[in-house]
Amino acid sequence: MELTFQLEEGETYTEPVPSRDRRNAILVYEATEGGAGVLSRVIQEPDKLAEVARAALELMHYENLDAAIAAQDIGQLTTDPDARCVKGCYRCLLSYYNQPDHECIDRTDPDACRLLLKLAASTVHTEERRQAPPNGLEPWVEAIDAWGLAKPSDKPLSIDGVILPLAWREHRVVAVPDNVSSEVIAKLESMAFTVFTLPKEMPSQPPAQLAKLLGDLE
Repeated sequence: MELTFQLEEGETYTEPVPSRDRRNAILVYEATEGGAGVLSRVIQEPDKLAEVARAALELMHYENLDAAIAAQDIGQLTTDPDARCVKGCYRCLLSYYNQPDHECIDRTDPDACRLLLKLAASTVHTEERRQAPPNGLEPWVEAIDAWGLAKPSDKPLSIDGVILPLAWREHRVVAVPDNVSSEVIAKLESMAFTVFTLPKEMPSQPPAQLAKLLGDLE
């Protein structure tokens, strides 16, 4: 991110969510007061995310990027012979800010490289926000607000044509009706979401498991 937008280290920051011990996703935010607006550009400019991913691969000492991105083949990534880097160094991924995670960092991790190749070939498109919750979930939306739980993300999830408005992307949690198919649930779990199945009867108090998943209950 710093390379693409010419930022100082520490102007953008990342945290694992929902916790360091359960890393379902990575939260990226601007750490400086007021922000530089770079994250807005990532989601508004179609090719900017691809630029960030390509810059990350370059930072990780990889060469032959054009061929690897076109083929989506991590086997075509080659390491700069002058890199003198095994899994990570202070010229690529290691920094003062990520010291607690140094043991976890591995620039050669195949899943990480495969993800970056996909992102480097991606184009961002925005969609209109859906105004009304489908599937008769309006009472749940109202109840969640009344209980004071975290608000779901503005944009609902769509899996195989099933619209799921009760999704908390920052927590990697999604609440689904009890009639959602096992195939949809499996796809959600493969996307690193924790799936909470809503009870058939609306309870008077927030479900403890859902509150815990959203960080509102220890």
